[in-house]
Amino acid sequence: MGVPFLWPFVKKKGYFPDVLSNCPQHSRPPNTTFHVDILGSMYPLIRRTFLKHDPVMANSIFEMKLRSLKFPPATTLLYMDGPSPEEKRATRALREARCSTSLTKADSLLHEMEDMFRQKKKLKKQQFRKLNKGLNAAFYLSADLRESLAQFLIAKGWSVIQCPSEADIQIALNCRTEDIVVSGDSDSLVHLSSITTIWRPLARGGYLEYDVPKLLIHLQLTRAGLTALGVVCRNDYSCNLKQMGIVTNYEVLQSLRDKDPPLDVNELIRAYLTHPEVIIKDPGNSYFDSALKVFARQEFTFWDQTLLPQACYEDTMNQPRSSPSLTEITARLRSLQSQLKTVRSEGSSSNLPVAHTGDIEYKFNRYNTVDSQPAISPSPHASGRKYKYRQRYAIKTRSRIIEHDPPDVLKQYTLKPWTEPPPRPVLPTTTKSSESVTKDPPNFRTMDKMRLVKELQRQHPLRVMDVGTLNANVTRALQRTLLPASHLPRIKTCLSNVARLATATKRACQLAIGQYLETLSMDNLDKNDKLILGMLCKPFVAGDKLPAEGSALEDNEDPGERNELNTTSVEADDEMFKKNKSLQFFLVTSVEHLQLGTSENVTDSKIGCI
Repeated sequence: MGVPFLWPFVKKKGYFPDVLSNCPQHSRPPNTTFHVDILGSMYPLIRRTFLKHDPVMANSIFEMKLRSLKFPPATTLLYMDGPSPEEKRATRALREARCSTSLTKADSLLHEMEDMFRQKKKLKKQQFRKLNKGLNAAFYLSADLRESLAQFLIAKGWSVIQCPSEADIQIALNCRTEDIVVSGDSDSLVHLSSITTIWRPLARGGYLEYDVPKLLIHLQLTRAGLTALGVVCRNDYSCNLKQMGIVTNYEVLQSLRDKDPPLDVNELIRAYLTHPEVIIKDPGNSYFDSALKVFARQEFTFWDQTLLPQACYEDTMNQPRSSPSLTEITARLRSLQSQLKTVRSEGSSSNLPVAHTGDIEYKFNRYNTVDSQPAISPSPHASGRKYKYRQRYAIKTRSRIIEHDPPDVLKQYTLKPWTEPPPRPVLPTTTKSSESVTKDPPNFRTMDKMRLVKELQRQHPLRVMDVGTLNANVTRALQRTLLPASHLPRIKTCLSNVARLATATKRACQLAIGQYLETLSMDNLDKNDKLILGMLCKPFVAGDKLPAEGSALEDNEDPGERNELNTTSVEADDEMFKKNKSLQFFLVTSVEHLQLGTSENVTDSKIGCI
């Protein structure tokens, strides 16, 4: 009923209505009128009562349940649906086909159960569940039953409006701003009317209170936009386009809401049909006219039953004319249940032959824990009530405990307790020094080229920052605000341009600094070069000096590390590195810059100038 998946879609978008445990009497204005859609809010109750009882008893049970909901009869209007309009012909044909199929299956299952009962076979509970499921799917409240229920409620003092067609259309026409609509049909939320509060019934008398103005603000839609969303989605009057569900239609309508002035329902539907995602499906300009006529203007056309059904629903014409009605099947089910109740009350079972003496025939059961004597049904109570017999079984227990003497082999040894506990094994103890061993920082003056390059490849703690992608962070931050959706691409584009410009600037500076350092020489450093180097990085520690020209670097490495580099190519590379003073100066400067950035023990007193 209504627009499928509309209630879950509202919940998915983050709108959670208030939960009411019952009908509150103090929190509503005195002039509030309750507009109750009988079939839209109490259909499960009606189906349950009319399937289990005859129409007269079902009317009484329904009226008692209605009074337990505590709606004031003086300010409550009950709406009873009339015949379906012409716009709902296709939906009506589909529902009639489903009802006919369910009735055929239920009739065949009931015939099978009746045959089993005649053959005195046991009926299973699963068969009754399957039969009830089929009857629920085939249930339809006919026009005669609706008329009798409406007249019964009027006689009991209720105000009942028998609608010429759908009840939600009449409610949308009569409802005022301060009134409350009680319905589980989502069509009440879609109608372009003055409905502001909807109570959606829950189990055990609870309600979900939907505030329509707050819902529109949360969905960022106008009243016309919500109506257009219900029109273009699948409903009882039209079908949605292929691959255009409620989420996709919502996104398309969101892109059309920034028009100034805001568009009405007809203009929104025309703009929707010309959208690039919709126009490729070629729906036609009159595709949504039926739903637009009902939801936007509350107009409908009376259904002419003399017209033939549409060709796409010809399967409903092929149903057998001799198929039983729902009333006949329910009457047969009640008869079968009454016969089962009679058999059980007489102390008999449908799966065992009944003895003439009235006692239950005793049969040996090899799976019983105790072979008990044939049970006798208890005598009836003084009031005439008979007890339901159920045979009980007891768990087998031994009458005495048998004790056996231990064998002779176990008598040869006597258990003697320890006079003193056995010695514990002495385990080696490890002592850890409380003082933490501090390692001296590596001396970069004594490293060769390979060690210096490995130090440069080390991850500097301030160089890498895991902040995520820019697009994901911006999207996550802007979703928590109430900014329009159209601003989101512009903000992302602006921040992407800023990040791209910063990256290009950083790369250009790196290239410029690298080219400048390659031109430097240790012997020709003027005052300007020293000033530029002081701006680029901190000066060297005064106690450290570069090795003199022509002197070899001291080799303080481990023998194992030296053996790894003991190749001809590596030795030639080291010799060339020792001769190239500019490359030495660049690598040592870079490594010391990283080391000074991570060290916390360097003081200002050790820093000097070149």
